[in-house]
Amino acid sequence: MADPQQVGDATGEYLELFNQTGNPIDMTGWRIIDRGGNAATFSGVVAPGDLFVVGVSGDLNGGGNPGGAPDAVWTDETGDLTLTNSGEIIGILDANGDLVASTAYEGSAISPGTSREIHIANGHPSGQTDDTRYSASVTAFGADLGSPGTRGSSTFPLVVPTVEISTSVAPAELSFDFATRPAVTYSLWKSPDLDAWSPVEDLEPWIGDGGGAAFVLPMPGDPSLFYQIRLRYAAQP
Repeated sequence: MADPQQVGDATGEYLELFNQTGNPIDMTGWRIIDRGGNAATFSGVVAPGDLFVVGVSGDLNGGGNPGGAPDAVWTDETGDLTLTNSGEIIGILDANGDLVASTAYEGSAISPGTSREIHIANGHPSGQTDDTRYSASVTAFGADLGSPGTRGSSTFPLVVPTVEISTSVAPAELSFDFATRPAVTYSLWKSPDLDAWSPVEDLEPWIGDGGGAAFVLPMPGDPSLFYQIRLRYAAQP
């Protein structure tokens, strides 16, 4: 969000980081730099498959409105770090000073009061992004458009994990066994007709850790029920 309108730049600017790995990332002592040599520090831990919002202030849309609190506030280290409206290159450096991610945008791509989001048409496997990988947000954020901390209209990552399921039947129970991927949440759903689906009662979603998992339930009285396992990333609503 380079040009917030509901509040001033010194209050409402923010950027988001997405952890596309299967492990939590400790960002203690990480830095944000711009092409003018300005630098700021921030710290925090971003969970696998989750988003992390870094803002210029602790109340991004003013007045304590929902969604306005970032996960971290950047602290200027050199100069005055801002997301310049006329165009900018922003880099994220880890505690060793190595480049982890970057984004570049031109002023012509910035709409006042509208954040830019990674869109489905372009991946970002290296963490380096530019104008071609973004689209304008359509999610309301106070009087502006943005979705800090949630996916909003974005649909990354592009690769949807698949799940191989094996089933076993005991006299009194039905078991769905599968391997998990980190950062992916699994839940079991049922349907009588492949049209209306609902989650299976009393079964909590399974948060993947790379190991095996199973959904076990009492043998249903209706043998015509259909089942499916649904998957989502941690940052996905």
